Amino acid sequence: MMVTERIDRLMQRYRGESYGRLLVGIYLSAAVVWMAATALGYPREGFLAFVAIFVLGLVADFVVRRSSVTVYDERYYELEKRASSTAFNIFGGGGFIVFITLIAAEFAGVYEMGERVETLFLAWAAFVLTWGVAYTYHKYRA
Repeated sequence: MMVTERIDRLMQRYRGESYGRLLVGIYLSAAVVWMAATALGYPREGFLAFVAIFVLGLVADFVVRRSSVTVYDERYYELEKRASSTAFNIFGGGGFIVFITLIAAEFAGVYEMGERVETLFLAWAAFVLTWGVAYTYHKYRA
């Protein structure tokens, strides 16, 4: 019996939504473990646990997507788009306000940006640029 047939038989026991919830739980728990470990003074161990749990989620996601179980449907994709839009608006808009204010304060001589803030600003700008390239690609790829 092929491995994919065994996986399919195992996967058919539960509904696709159950696997979707499990995958989301794995990814969220990775972030929670990292934050909790960092708060308790174990940032390195927390990061390693985060990577291990996240990789577990990637492997589980890969296996589920290769099975015949339908995990994601139109509702999921619509919810994913709305959540992504909300997160981008919060970080995009908030980042814009914060960094423009900091740059203006630096030009006014009231504030001097440190190396970390400049690195954070460049990372934010790279994220926005990446989003713009992805948007343009999807808009014109017909």
